[in-house]
Amino acid sequence: MMRAGLAAVLWACSASLSRFADAAIVEASTLATVTAVADLYDPSLSAENGCDPSGCVAELTRDGDVTSLESRWSCQPALGDAGSECRITYGLGIQYQLSAVNIAMYKGDERTRTLDISIDNLPYTTWTSSGTTTGYETIELDTMAQWISVVGVLEDSEWLSIMEVEIMIEDGESGSDDGDTTATDAGDDDTTTSTSAVEVGSLGAVTVEASFYDPSLTVDGGCDPSGCVADNTRDGDLSTASRWSCAPTLGGECTISYDLGTVYELDELRLAMYKGTERQVTMEVRVDDTLVTTWTSSGTTDDLEAIDLSGTSGQTVEITGVLDDSEWLSIVEVEIMVEDGDQGSGDDDTTTNTSAVEASTLGSVTVGASLYDPSLAVDGGCDPSGCVADNTRDGDLSAASRWSCAPKLGGECSISYDLGTAYDLDEVRLAMFKGTERQVTMEVRVDDALVITWTSSGTTDGFEAIDMSGTSGQVLEITGVLDDSEWLSIIEAEIMLLEDGASPTPTTPTPSPATPSPATAQPVTSTTGTLQPVGLIPLASTGGTSLEKYHIKDGDMSTSWTCSGDPQEADDPYYDCILQFNMFSHRHIKQVKIALPDGAERAVDMRIAAPYDASFGEVFVTSSGTTDGFETFEFDYFTDVVSIAGVFTSGGQSISISEVEFVEEIQDGEVSVVDFDAPYDNGDGLWTGATTDAFEWSSESDEAMDRTLSFVLNSYALMEAVELQFPVGETYKFELTLYDDGDEIVSTFTGLESVDSEGWQRFELGTIDDPVTEVTIIMKGTGSGAPGFKLANARFLGTAIDNPSNTFYVGSTYVESWRSDRYPDFVAEGTGDQKAIMGAICAVKKASFDGVDCVGGDDAATGEVSMPMGEWFVDGNIFMKSGVYLDASFSIDDSPYTTDIILEDGAAGKTDTAAIIVMDGISDARLSEVWIYGHYDSETSNDTPAVDGLGSVGLSITGSTNITCRYASVYSSDGDALVVRDSEMVNIDAGPYDEEYRPWTIGQSRGTGIVVDSSDSVWIRRYTTSDNGIAGIHVSGSNNFTFEATIADECWTDDCVLEGEGNVGSLDGQQPIEVIVESSTLVKFQDMKVQSVNDPVMTVSGSSGVSFDNCGFSNVESGTCVIQTDATSEVTTGDDPELSLDGTCYVKV
Repeated sequence: MMRAGLAAVLWACSASLSRFADAAIVEASTLATVTAVADLYDPSLSAENGCDPSGCVAELTRDGDVTSLESRWSCQPALGDAGSECRITYGLGIQYQLSAVNIAMYKGDERTRTLDISIDNLPYTTWTSSGTTTGYETIELDTMAQWISVVGVLEDSEWLSIMEVEIMIEDGESGSDDGDTTATDAGDDDTTTSTSAVEVGSLGAVTVEASFYDPSLTVDGGCDPSGCVADNTRDGDLSTASRWSCAPTLGGECTISYDLGTVYELDELRLAMYKGTERQVTMEVRVDDTLVTTWTSSGTTDDLEAIDLSGTSGQTVEITGVLDDSEWLSIVEVEIMVEDGDQGSGDDDTTTNTSAVEASTLGSVTVGASLYDPSLAVDGGCDPSGCVADNTRDGDLSAASRWSCAPKLGGECSISYDLGTAYDLDEVRLAMFKGTERQVTMEVRVDDALVITWTSSGTTDGFEAIDMSGTSGQVLEITGVLDDSEWLSIIEAEIMLLEDGASPTPTTPTPSPATPSPATAQPVTSTTGTLQPVGLIPLASTGGTSLEKYHIKDGDMSTSWTCSGDPQEADDPYYDCILQFNMFSHRHIKQVKIALPDGAERAVDMRIAAPYDASFGEVFVTSSGTTDGFETFEFDYFTDVVSIAGVFTSGGQSISISEVEFVEEIQDGEVSVVDFDAPYDNGDGLWTGATTDAFEWSSESDEAMDRTLSFVLNSYALMEAVELQFPVGETYKFELTLYDDGDEIVSTFTGLESVDSEGWQRFELGTIDDPVTEVTIIMKGTGSGAPGFKLANARFLGTAIDNPSNTFYVGSTYVESWRSDRYPDFVAEGTGDQKAIMGAICAVKKASFDGVDCVGGDDAATGEVSMPMGEWFVDGNIFMKSGVYLDASFSIDDSPYTTDIILEDGAAGKTDTAAIIVMDGISDARLSEVWIYGHYDSETSNDTPAVDGLGSVGLSITGSTNITCRYASVYSSDGDALVVRDSEMVNIDAGPYDEEYRPWTIGQSRGTGIVVDSSDSVWIRRYTTSDNGIAGIHVSGSNNFTFEATIADECWTDDCVLEGEGNVGSLDGQQPIEVIVESSTLVKFQDMKVQSVNDPVMTVSGSSGVSFDNCGFSNVESGTCVIQTDATSEVTTGDDPELSLDGTCYVKV
């Protein structure tokens, strides 16, 4: 069918659903969540015209940025396999009446690009850009649809680069907040007039309330994060997303009021209007319920406009829109100017001196605190770094932005403010947390001298004033007079100074990171830490099959790993039988416990080793030959990898291991290290890494001077001290620099020198409030002047900070982002690897894991679960949750290569749900690069009965919305591999990964490979090189289903055969019919290669809009009925020369 014909069909089908004729045209994001997906994109980052931070990805075309060259989607066919196309698809969630697509092209004024536009997978029009503008160009549309695809008509060397895309739809209403409203009255002069007035916020707290507000969020013109609420008008933010918006259609009169806390002489009211240059809005302004003026905005400016209120006094200012039902009142910002020297009555705690100014107007204020509550925003804590001292100077009066301290945290609660130089003080204003519920007594000192003991009123959450008149100084300190159970919690502190009393006025810039001077080296008596087992780790990366390796960590002494090999060659560093374990971070491994199933019958020689960059540490041990239980072998190394190998003296010897445990030593307060770096060897004897211990490093050359030894910490930490060991016979000079996760310097310590001692030496760091993720030692030489530098060991003391973000790591406590493969232990209820994965998912939802599923928590919570590569065996379901992103890993360089979730052999499961991964009744969930394994084997399993229960389905998606499975692999299920039921907006991509050939697959199973039932908008892609195809596709009662298949253009293994292979069906006739489509609409099979001995191969019944595009049937016998249809179904085959229509059957020619 030609494109024009299809467009006509689309319009005819949608005419009955179109909105009424006078509906307003709005950008789609005002009514829908718009998703953008593109398989290919330029991965370049911002260097040399790339995109930041993830490359030139599809989402950048919907970020509202039409000017920044780094915010674009860029694609070239050469980025993919042969025949790849540059396609970007936009999903609206449901069907809308489309009006137009506005596209801004990258280099749009330099080149033209031709685009094929498809609507709901059917061609609609072809359009060519003008080549004359980088602004928006419009493609007219007139049809109902949910999906819009844009495909470049390109040569392989050409690029398609789109800056921004707007999708215009009819909203079915006559007006919205984005519409235009006008009024006829001219506005007042938009310049401010008063020179003696001050903004009321500088004198006291202002409370804002509104009758109604627009609940829209920040997608294309909405407000974030709570909607267009009243508080947005007092946040100092003039961006359009920070506004209050109201229309009578929301429920009534649009009124916003401001309570000044006390009576003031008013000067003027300043308003910055949303779309102030496009529309005029009339408002009534009242003070204490009395109408003062009716005012109309000018319609000529987005800046502040002034309304004269001189001669008026009062406490409450109220603004009411004079609006038609279709009009909006949208205010970006409000300033209320009052006469600063004529304040009305108030309590003793209100401010009185009008000539004083806040300290920050004259210079920088440095804040420090002895202790603080590390709690985060869950259940009343502070975000994102805990309830730290800096929160009291951030201008934020919300309860989550406070400093909180209690003596039970470790000592006296004191907070100090360094003004940089001495000033004459006027008063200190404090806003207390829970100020209406409790009274707190404090001592206030200036330059260490007690000025006053003061108690908060217990009656207000606003500012209270402490009189400091007659006092001058530089450092102001507040100390709580507290019982152990009491808290001192300050939300905000303002320090008022006499502007003319500064002596002198500070001129220094903001200070660089603190440089405390720690004490000289203090010898430390070595103590034995606590010994405890290392927690969950993935399988060993070498040595046999996944299941065999799993036996050494399944807690079952009756199962084991076995390996046979030959003796070690003298010059061969590799052992035939070896297991290598990743510890995730550097640990003090003190013992290795090994259980041998035949340990009571014979003694076995083994090598336990810790490989390092430059060498390795190793011990050779022999089992006792008297027990098949655990035997403990001492192994004192600081390492992140431990290997166990059999040591053989003759050919054909073997080793069997049933269980392994590692025991580590934990020092109190020690922060573990995930990685370290040392200078390279430039021929001067500098090692690139460790020798016989993880941190032993030495150089005899002055090439080491000013070079660094860097240690990356396993988590965020509040550092307290560094402990180092040096060789005896010399002292060593060095500096320390502490960095945060953004590589910004937190603190620098200079002039440090060790003492000549063989033990640990401690260097105190003082109080550091900011989290640290890396410590570097800058080498400065020896005390005697001899060349070189030597370090024997290092450890770092402080407090690790858990969960400062919403990213959770399987096997771990939580940090915001990893600088390396940092995965310490995760603790949850349950058994096996299931508890590690589910424990992290439940942590995202702020819930607990009871061994089966999450309990309690926050339904609205979202976050990421990151899984390391390796094989994870589960004995229960993995229940995905709304808003969770399960992000795994893949590598083509080093083993392990994949992240595999594997059904534990013989696992009975813990629920009646059969799927390994379950998405039931959830939304907005995503998983990436996960391989899901059952136990079905096409060569052996068909000889045994199917097994119901856990694992008979690989992945189940039921009653869910907006689900994405990116680079997923689902196979070896004993039943159906992938099941999608009663769901919509499901995107499952098992396609090629970037530019490398990496084979994912879906559907190799005993049952049906893909089942899609009663679902809408489901897209699945399968990629393969093997000649065994998906074990059937069954689509029923569904709309808008696309199956896209690709065949590799090169082989990864020697036994791969590309010629004539298929990716749907199998030559052994496993399924009676390979593809079944029934009672469905808009079903598309793209690039699908079919192989089968069945007749018919595929059936279509009671369905319309079913198409087979660029499919292949070379592995089907001539004369076979390939597609059997019925009289009511509509099927197109794209004029495939391999097929000929015979009645209702398409026959292989």
